[in-house]
Amino acid sequence: MVVIKEHNLDIFNLKLNMDVLTKISRSAANKFCILPFNIEDYKVCVLASKELNESAIDYIKFIYKMDLKIYLVEKKQLSMVIEKYHKKIILQGAIKEIEKSNGLDENIQGIENSKEVENAPAVKIANTIINEAISMRASDIHIEPFQDYVIVRFRIDGALIVYTELSKRVYSFLVCRIKIMANMDISKKFMPADGKIYYKLEENRYDLRVSTLPTVYGEKVVIRILHKEEGEISLDSLGFKEESYKLIKKCIEKPNGMILVVGPTGSGKSTTLYSLLKELNQKQYNITTIEDPVEYNMPFVNQININNKVGLTFAQGLRSILRQDPDVIMVGEIRDSETAKIAVKAAMTGHLVFSTLHTKDSSGTILRLMDMGVENYLLADTLLAVISQRLVRKICNYCKESYKPSEEEKRVLNLNEEQLLFRGKGCAYCNNTGYSSRTVLYEILVIGDKEREFIRNINSIDEKSHKYNFYVGKSLKERAIELVKMSTTTYEEIVKHII
Repeated sequence: MVVIKEHNLDIFNLKLNMDVLTKISRSAANKFCILPFNIEDYKVCVLASKELNESAIDYIKFIYKMDLKIYLVEKKQLSMVIEKYHKKIILQGAIKEIEKSNGLDENIQGIENSKEVENAPAVKIANTIINEAISMRASDIHIEPFQDYVIVRFRIDGALIVYTELSKRVYSFLVCRIKIMANMDISKKFMPADGKIYYKLEENRYDLRVSTLPTVYGEKVVIRILHKEEGEISLDSLGFKEESYKLIKKCIEKPNGMILVVGPTGSGKSTTLYSLLKELNQKQYNITTIEDPVEYNMPFVNQININNKVGLTFAQGLRSILRQDPDVIMVGEIRDSETAKIAVKAAMTGHLVFSTLHTKDSSGTILRLMDMGVENYLLADTLLAVISQRLVRKICNYCKESYKPSEEEKRVLNLNEEQLLFRGKGCAYCNNTGYSSRTVLYEILVIGDKEREFIRNINSIDEKSHKYNFYVGKSLKERAIELVKMSTTTYEEIVKHII
């Protein structure tokens, strides 16, 4: 038996011998914390935890009747690897079953009423892909058909990575299964469609929003994963500094007015709104939200999903909320002039209103609302603060390395000759991206007396086009540069979002 303690094995991208891998069950692999994966020089290659004991060694020798070549790895890493490869076994087994089958009906027809539903190949494939996306903290699943093959990609930390490639035949089964799960019409393939799946994995619940779009090679499917469990959402955990927290806290303690979180799609605006609501005493206030859709369940908060099919829009819902004696209202997004005007009037009449808006920065919010038809004097009297934000990827701690900055980086970041920058080299933990998780990049515009007077006096297009610079603390660009110098993110990442 050979035991290798120090090695350069990429355990997340092993060359697998499926015959070796499938000889022991998933439960046995987890029990003994081992993963046999190949045979070399008449020895079974095994990943094992550093706490490997004699009973595990005896078990492997009994199963394989061969000598062993053991690679010792951290137990936490090995648990992740075991899950990854055993899911791969399930996926590949289900794919083989479909490839060998003669027709679609025998695998799809009546699947919802079958006692062996979980063993059907299409179900195994769909569940494995969804489970893996959830475990990798993906926000979206993309199933994209092309001429000869289909790609499944996950969006993780804002970037897409390839998960697997499927044949067109397997893709047909997979799309049918997803449509059945989402209560969609499987016969309609040439029109865009939407559906919802209420999904449970272990003890957690998820809402999956399914969207299909016909392309020249078939239906593209995108599944948005909404985590329904109540998470520990706080301004601090999102990346807001203590001085910024105190500033925002002072604004949300006001009895009425409007606080807006702005930025592009996917910049974490809704999450910031939820964190603001959590700062309030939820038992003391009547808090009502109208969202599209509800993303997090919150205690003592009345949450409403908009439903355009029955006429429950943001504007209509907001009118109804105002008749429910609310103290605090959260509008998921101000999308049109009608919603903007009702939200401002609600803030004027003694309510604290939270909402989001798509604008480039904090100061541009004022111009955007005025373009929506909100009178400047109303805006001056109701607007409390605007938080503009982006989400930037953080450098992976497992593969972080230093490097000498380029002349451009020195100039933009104002670095001295001795300063080094950091980046991720790419490893198994970060899917070879060099990044792991994200943090918020933000600027705060607080509306004080000076700002209110300025807004009231805006009367012409020329005046409206002026740049407003009423920031408290650092601007987006200044904070971005600070994050690079602190080795939190990279120069390339902030260039993409800010510079």
